[in-house]
Amino acid sequence: MADLDAQEMLMFAKWHDATDLVHNEAFWHDCLENYIGKSVVIPYDDTPAERLAITARVDCPPGTCGQCCRYYDRIAITPEEYKLISAKVRSRINIDADGSKLFLRPGGGCQFLKENACTIYEFRPAVCRAFPILAPRETMSPDGTIFRQLQMRLQCPPALSVIRAMLSRACSSGKLMMLPDLSIIPTYDNAKATLDQLHKEAMTC
Repeated sequence: MADLDAQEMLMFAKWHDATDLVHNEAFWHDCLENYIGKSVVIPYDDTPAERLAITARVDCPPGTCGQCCRYYDRIAITPEEYKLISAKVRSRINIDADGSKLFLRPGGGCQFLKENACTIYEFRPAVCRAFPILAPRETMSPDGTIFRQLQMRLQCPPALSVIRAMLSRACSSGKLMMLPDLSIIPTYDNAKATLDQLHKEAMTC
C-alpha cells in the first residue's frame, strides 16, 4: 500500500472501525471535505466502454458548479480542436504551445466558462469531455501483464457521486473492500487486523 498523506491518515484514524464505507453517507461527506483534488484508482480496465459509462453518469447541469473548468492549469487540445474552436468563437483564444502540442490556458478559470456554464460545450476539447476521468494508471501483474486502470479526479460533488458508484460496483460482489483512502483491496479473514494496524500507523505519524 502506498504511503498515506496527511488527509488520508486523518480519514483512517476516523473511519478505521467502519465495516461498510461504501454505504456510509457521513464518510462520503468527509471525502468531499478532505479529498478534493485526489486521484482515485478504479479497479476496472480503462476501456472506451467504461469511459462512456462514467461520463454518462456525470450529472452536472450547466451553471451549477464549474469546478472542472477551474482545476486545470492548462488543457491539452489538438490542432483540429483549436481550428474548430477558432471557427466557432470570435474572441481571442488563450493558447500555449509546447513544441507541437497546444494547450488552452485557463489561468485559474477557463475563458469559455461563463456563469458556471461552458459556452463551447457542444465542441469542447476531448479532455473536457472526459472529466472526471484522468490518464489511466498502469500497473503490472506478477506475470508481467500491464493493466491500464481507470483513474478519476475527485474534484466536485458530481465526480464524487460517480466515483462512489464505481467503487460500490467493485465491492458489490463481496470479494473486494474499500479502505478510508478510497483504495480497494481483496476481502480476507484478517481484514480487521490489517485496518487496526493501519490505524496505529496513522496515529503515530
